[in-house]
Amino acid sequence: MKNIFFYFPRKKLNAFSHIAILLLLSVTLIVNNTSASIIPQISAGGFHTAALKIGKTVWTWGNNTYGQLGDGTNTDRNTPVQVDSISNVIAIAGGYWHTVALESDGTVWTWGNNTYGQLGDGTNTDRNTPVQVDGISNVIAIAGGHWHTIALESDGTVWTWGNNTYGQLGDGTNTDRNTPVQVNGLSDINVNVDIVIPIAGGHWHTVALKSDGTAWAWGNNFYGQLGNGSYIDSNTPVQVKLNPPEVTTGAATNVTTTSATLNGTVNAKGLSTTAWFEYGTVKVLYSSVSSTQSVAGSKDTSVQIIISGLSSDTTYYYRIVAENSAGTTYGSEYSFKTPASSTAIKAIAQTNRATVTKSNATIGIGNILAVACGGGHTMCMRSDGAVQTFGSNYDGQLGDGTNDDTSAPVYVSNFSGVITTIAGGNWHTAAMESDGTVWVWGSNYNGQLGDGTYDRKNTPVQVQNINLIQTTGNIYGYIKDTTGNYIEDATISLASKKAKGLETTVSDSNGYFKFENFVANNYIIFAKKQGYKPGKLIIKLEAGETKEVEIEIKPKKQ
Repeated sequence: MKNIFFYFPRKKLNAFSHIAILLLLSVTLIVNNTSASIIPQISAGGFHTAALKIGKTVWTWGNNTYGQLGDGTNTDRNTPVQVDSISNVIAIAGGYWHTVALESDGTVWTWGNNTYGQLGDGTNTDRNTPVQVDGISNVIAIAGGHWHTIALESDGTVWTWGNNTYGQLGDGTNTDRNTPVQVNGLSDINVNVDIVIPIAGGHWHTVALKSDGTAWAWGNNFYGQLGNGSYIDSNTPVQVKLNPPEVTTGAATNVTTTSATLNGTVNAKGLSTTAWFEYGTVKVLYSSVSSTQSVAGSKDTSVQIIISGLSSDTTYYYRIVAENSAGTTYGSEYSFKTPASSTAIKAIAQTNRATVTKSNATIGIGNILAVACGGGHTMCMRSDGAVQTFGSNYDGQLGDGTNDDTSAPVYVSNFSGVITTIAGGNWHTAAMESDGTVWVWGSNYNGQLGDGTYDRKNTPVQVQNINLIQTTGNIYGYIKDTTGNYIEDATISLASKKAKGLETTVSDSNGYFKFENFVANNYIIFAKKQGYKPGKLIIKLEAGETKEVEIEIKPKKQ
């Protein structure tokens, strides 16, 4: 799974370098929807959380006002419950009050709030169990917007449904749709989903990536989030204007009476870029241009160009210039003086104000592998497995042990392993460790942390009874009598149709018992104790599931 969102802040209209997963929402890509196993996933909705296990089952917890947990009820849950009636899921995505799943056969299933038709089933009726989206097939990627939903078919077409107040469906209208409509003018979206993420859903806008590498956006543009240099909403796709290259002028070296090596760095922003130097003997007025150097990639690249034909004992002013299809960027002005003799001297960097300077977009964070955003906070997952956060922290959603807002990145505490996946909810945050355990922090008013409580947490706590990569399951529970009292020292036996007497245990003083590491199967649990009639329960254990049960045994008549 890969997650991404394109965000274009008002103050930097060309700031395509600001890349994050959008507030509350998840984009999910499928590398091979026929594979027997999948990458485990987590997704955070407005006030609920969803997880996909490698066994292709979906589990949810948190707010369930509109049925977004998909368990057939509208009851909030503070521990994970399995979504009803779907068991071959390969991708999940969260909207604000709804949830989306993609099955291996290319069909899309939705549940939760349907006020604007975001479930895509041809109605505006809320659903607390999954319903199939009408009229689309061969889907390879899904995304959840605030109140709209997006799907990519294998032929490169994009389909949307739900709220369309600002044109976020991209069909040339502002009419809400309760069945999928095709986005106008986009028939060449990148379907190589193991390389790059091609679709993303925003609060009121949508983004897609074409196979030619261009990005297109549509919907609300109040903050410039369409990235096209305007603030005008669009109900059809407009092309995003990418960032021009970033440049830094460096000090000259190897200065002689007639030549010098001019140095600098260029970040080409992934586009084919040409770099050169302008220089001359008058500040800002450059009478000469050096030869050029080609630059590519998305990292700082050294540029070194030798200039000759210089005059001795003369001060020269210069700056680096780089140009690609997104624009031209000019570096700061530096200077050096040629010696009166043939002795080389060191260049003297001037302190003149830069025309364009390189910004530190990572604000103190390096080696970032993934990013995610919540309602007012941002998360960055580093290559060393650590997570850093910044922004709003009223409910502890930064996970640093405080409730203090911060504009500088802080480390999330309490992790014992390496984080491999992150997701942002409105006021809560979720992460998965490499061992398959899920950790959450922040607001817990609706049980969205899944730890069995409704208390907010400012450091990560483990979600109960779920492991996303575990293939064996666990069974635990309690033995009670007919009045609700726990039964100690009851003998509990586990059996299946294929194997009887797999394991036997005894309940403790709280009536508690457990069986661990059993494969997916149908099991029979027997409970007995002297003076009581035997009890029996038949259960179905899914791959990786932890199932809680209660068995009641009745006292024998005296």
